[in-house]
Amino acid sequence: MTKKNNINNRAKKNDYENILNNTKGEPRTLGLRFLFRIIIILLLTIFLIWDFYRQYTEPLDRFKPLEHWERMEVYYSYWTTQTNYIVLVYFIWTLIQRYVLQKEINVIVLIGITTYITTTMFIFWIGVISAENSSNYTYLDWLSTIILHLCVPVLFIIVFSLYCGVDRIFYKNYSRKWLWKFILYPTIYLALILLRGELKLHYLPFDDLNLDGVSDDVKNALKWARYYPYNFLDYHNGNWLKFMAGCILVTASIFGFQYLYVTISNAKFYRNYYWNFIKKNNLKNN
Repeated sequence: MTKKNNINNRAKKNDYENILNNTKGEPRTLGLRFLFRIIIILLLTIFLIWDFYRQYTEPLDRFKPLEHWERMEVYYSYWTTQTNYIVLVYFIWTLIQRYVLQKEINVIVLIGITTYITTTMFIFWIGVISAENSSNYTYLDWLSTIILHLCVPVLFIIVFSLYCGVDRIFYKNYSRKWLWKFILYPTIYLALILLRGELKLHYLPFDDLNLDGVSDDVKNALKWARYYPYNFLDYHNGNWLKFMAGCILVTASIFGFQYLYVTISNAKFYRNYYWNFIKKNNLKNN
């Protein structure tokens, strides 16, 4: 009887895997999802070009004393800027992948990028905004801030919820193969930002700037903003405790959000495939 049950279970498993395989690799039609992706790519591209132009011509007050080239160098040193560009590149690549190459979205990569952009939103709103002199923000400054740190992250989380759950992700395998790989980019980012700060402090000292007519608030902000994109990264003047606390918080966020999104993806996988298969075929565990 046990042997017969094992054969039946194996047959059910094979049927289940066939259902999964049959849902993959199907030809993609140019429907609403395709149009949705095109609209997102166009809007995000237009916004990033506009934001680039604003930072070049009319940046925040603390960056106005800087030369134009240095404004852009500072702009692209921000984690926020980089992760928003990563999101745009991802949208373009997945559009090609699904509708030209006829391939499925890699859920693992989706989890990694969702983790990055969620960390952007989380760290900014709980910590970075408090170090910003937001009282001097114009309406356009707030518009840019909200789109970069709220609208794009929320949009990408929605996209994740739509496309995750294609495969089951085993926590042990993910931890061994991917968890540490997604910490590589933030680690390289941190190392380069610290090196950049030291080099700029050496070759571009603060006293070389022409600060005639600049308020004390702008001067104080520029003292760290010129060299480090975020205040907590400026470990000079005894700020090691703030530096370590910030790095620990970012690291914990990247690890935590990865596990959160793996859990969400698995939950959707079971709901969309496993339970639908059981209900459809009226299967019961033996």
